[in-house]
Amino acid sequence: MKSPMNLAVSIIIIMFAFFIGMNYSVASLTTKNAREYHEEVIHQIEASNFDSDVISHCISDATKEGYTLKISNDGFYENSSRYKVTLTYHSKVMILGIDQTHALEGYAL
Repeated sequence: MKSPMNLAVSIIIIMFAFFIGMNYSVASLTTKNAREYHEEVIHQIEASNFDSDVISHCISDATKEGYTLKISNDGFYENSSRYKVTLTYHSKVMILGIDQTHALEGYAL
C-alpha cells in the first residue's frame, strides 16, 4: 500500500519541478530575445549614422514587439555622437507568480 502512494507523490513532485523548469526556460528565452533585439536596435542606429527617422522607427517597432524603448542623446564621445539605448521588458514565471520588469542599457557610438 505504501508503494503506490510513494509513486504518486514522486510523480507530482516531478511534474511540479518540470513545470517550474519550463517556466524558467520561457523567462530565459524572453531575456535572450530582449538582448538580441537591444543589440539589433543599437546596430540599426549606428548603421544609419543616428538618423532621427530610424530612431523613431525603432521606438515604434519596439512598442509593437511589447518592449519599451528609450533613446536619448548622451553627448559626445571622442568627437562623435553617443546615444543611450534603454530597452525595458517584462519577465514572468506564472507558477510562482513572479512578474518582473527588467531594463537593458547600452550605447550606440
